[in-house]
Amino acid sequence: MTKQFTGSPEDADLRRADSLAREIFSDVADKWALLIIEAPG
Repeated sequence: MTKQFTGSPEDADLRRADSLAREIFSDVADKWALLIIEAPG
């Protein structure tokens, strides 16, 4: 997926870093959710 930025290069870098952070957080949250669901109640 290619994203085009209309702002300055600094803005593009910040958005890319934010996007990467969101992806990582999403992956971690998914793994935690699976552990919580599998945990004995």
